[in-house]
Amino acid sequence: MDDLVEQSRLWTGNFILISLVNFLIMFAYYQITAILALHAMDNLAATSSQAGLVTGILIVAALIARLLTGKSIEEIGRKRTMIIGLAVKLIAILLYFFAQSIPLLFVVRILHGIGFGISTTATITIVANIVPQSRRGEGIGYFMLSTTLAAAVGPSLGIFLYQTAGFASILSAAAIVAAAGLIMALIVRVPASELSADHLENMKKFALSNFFEVRVLPMALVGFLVFLSYSSIIGFFSAYASSIGLMEIGSLFFLVYSGATLISRPFTSRWFDRKGENYVVYPSLVIFAVGLVCLGFARGGLLLLTAGALLGIGFGTFVPSAQTIAVNMVEDHRVGVASSTFLAISETGIGFGPFFLGFLLAGIGYRSLYFTLAGVVAVTIVLYHILHGKAASKKNRRSLRASPTGI
Repeated sequence: MDDLVEQSRLWTGNFILISLVNFLIMFAYYQITAILALHAMDNLAATSSQAGLVTGILIVAALIARLLTGKSIEEIGRKRTMIIGLAVKLIAILLYFFAQSIPLLFVVRILHGIGFGISTTATITIVANIVPQSRRGEGIGYFMLSTTLAAAVGPSLGIFLYQTAGFASILSAAAIVAAAGLIMALIVRVPASELSADHLENMKKFALSNFFEVRVLPMALVGFLVFLSYSSIIGFFSAYASSIGLMEIGSLFFLVYSGATLISRPFTSRWFDRKGENYVVYPSLVIFAVGLVCLGFARGGLLLLTAGALLGIGFGTFVPSAQTIAVNMVEDHRVGVASSTFLAISETGIGFGPFFLGFLLAGIGYRSLYFTLAGVVAVTIVLYHILHGKAASKKNRRSLRASPTGI
């Protein structure tokens, strides 16, 4: 009985440590990224397009790093891969001090993206393997709260430091944070993956299956469309709030967004494990679409902040749920490839979304853009149902019938 209780424990020392490592990775990322474009224009004479390219190139580098990491993580070792990624990230942060031109900043940003992609892929793979299988939705949900907290606090600190002490102070703080994350990673205990000789031999081959997990592609496509829609918030919210005269109250938008995510996540993560993914995913997408509609209609602060809360619940619930669905589709030794495939394809929506949506924005304006993307999310609900939801519903009904208690 004690062994069963131990195996079902979620809040172990390892789980807390790896969540802290992820928080520090994301904190340093948001701290720098929030102010990088302004630094490039203020101090390096960059044009707005150059500043945008320098900021966004990290995502492209991270996408490539994720795919390569997914292939090699089990060969190199999960913990070793995480440490390598954190070390590359720390080196990149230190090199920002010497990046006194746009070309040099571009190179450093690529290196930062490589470290970021490796380390974040490793941490989610480790978490998926150390949490109990029966509580994986809850575990990944709690783990990803570390990203939510970093997204709420990191940009604020970055902006404050830039205004009071300059860009170098941001880099100093980020370097300390990154070093702390590396030290914590060294003491995390990661269970060794049990791979057969055939598995190891197959991983050494240059085969498409070693870079992509085909079973994850349907969820990755759904994730791409949701992330693409969310990129309109990251890319254009500040300009939209300014255009409707709500810039001051708009500064509270992401705090409300993060607060709603923090409050809802404990409930939605448990529902995922106990009631099945559809019980969580369908409502999260509906709420996300409603949030976009509210954003389009906003003419006052109350509706604007209501939109922030709805988007926090909707998008903040969908992401860990979709990630859990992806890793639950595969065997333990394929979790790394599944994670990297899902994240690489989904985050392409955020990486390139603002660029393509910018053309649409020029033609239809902010309000119509958000209404259009609410329609995209509505279509995504149908797509999810066809690609996964229908099969998941049948599987859940079979599980309920097979359960002696019916629960």
